[in-house]
Order: sequence, then structure tokens, then C-alpha cells
Amino acid sequence: MRRRVLNHVEPGSGWSNYICCQGQFGGCCCIQPGSLGESTCPVPCMCLEACCCPGAAVSASTNVIRQKYSLGLDEDDVRLIRCNNCLFFLSAGLSCVAMITDCEAD
Repeated sequence: MRRRVLNHVEPGSGWSNYICCQGQFGGCCCIQPGSLGESTCPVPCMCLEACCCPGAAVSASTNVIRQKYSLGLDEDDVRLIRCNNCLFFLSAGLSCVAMITDCEAD
């Protein structure tokens, strides 16, 4: 999907404009978008991005289209973003609870 978005914004560009999460989200420590090998092997980087952080990948694609056409957010977009954020934090919280509890299913 990201390739289609990139080629929609700049036709014929292929993977040349791909950056991890399109640089929409800042880096962390030594992980900085644009310096993770995207220029030499964009397809494996995109697959890794989609598997590890699919929410951020989808948000980056929608943000690229929004910026291209100067689109804002409507109420439904805001609801979807809030739902996505709540599910993410719920998942992260439950993962933390699972790490600190010693509960095994029988």
C-alpha cells in the first residue's frame, strides 16, 4: 500500500521516496528514520515496519495523502485515531501485566 501511496504522490518514483514511517514520527535513540537502510533495501524495511508497527505504518500513509491534498481530519477520523491509540495502550498495558504476573493456564 505504501508503494501505491508514494507513487500516487510522485508518479514513477517507485521506492525511491520511502523512509521508515515516512519520517512522520521522530526517532528514538539510535533509531532514526532515513538512516535505517531504506535507500538500499526499502522492501524489507517496509515489511519490517508493517509487521512491527502496523498502526504507525498506516498512519504514515494516510498522513502522506492528507498532506498532498491539504486534507484535515473529520470527526470519524478523530474517533478512529482515538480507538487505535486506546487499543495500542491497552495492548501495551496488558503486555506489561503479563510480564510481571506468574499466571499460567491449565
